[in-house]
Amino acid sequence: NRIGVDATGTAKLPNGGYGINGTETSHAVVVGGSEPGAGNVISGNDGRGIGLYQGANDWTIHGNRIGVGPVGVETDLGNGTEGIGLSVNPIEMRIRIGGENAGEGNVIAWSGEAGVNCPGLGWAVEIVGNVIRNNVGGGISLRTDDTTVARNAVHDNGAGFDGIVLATEAENDKVFHNTVHGNGGDGVEVLGAGHTIRNNLFTGNAGYGINLNGGTMTESHND
Repeated sequence: NRIGVDATGTAKLPNGGYGINGTETSHAVVVGGSEPGAGNVISGNDGRGIGLYQGANDWTIHGNRIGVGPVGVETDLGNGTEGIGLSVNPIEMRIRIGGENAGEGNVIAWSGEAGVNCPGLGWAVEIVGNVIRNNVGGGISLRTDDTTVARNAVHDNGAGFDGIVLATEAENDKVFHNTVHGNGGDGVEVLGAGHTIRNNLFTGNAGYGINLNGGTMTESHND
């Protein structure tokens, strides 16, 4: 599908709200796929590329181009707010963004706010194997607990914004094997408690590689 762009996927035809909106009745949903041509182009929308609310759970979002065209290198196609935003009540969310296998990662770029924003207080989110870059409001922002952030390339996100933020409300998140480079703030800012940050590469960020700003982490073996 082409959502928010023309049939070629290279020019904006924005929807006034989100590209895809998931509400409390939306469960066991797959957006995209790993096979060639299975992913969607979700770009140019006035709101979020994908937004999930309230009781939405059991979503898999993989193989999509969000904020870019079908090739993945196009510019000026960003969504107006977040690429993906999860505003979900405190529940076990079971939401997977990307994946470890070939073709499962999403490209999430040029968003007007964060690339991936989880402002809800749920848990059980996985953000794995994505390219999250050139987003105005930073790469990944989490308030969720027990979230896994692994094997992502998080780079060149906006001036003054971090590659990854683990907010005060977030606890026990796991940040493994990511490359976090060239972001406009810290590589990762840790405000919440009990996180594990291991085997990541933090380079060329405008602020600190890891900024323990009132938060705690249980383990750190990073470059």
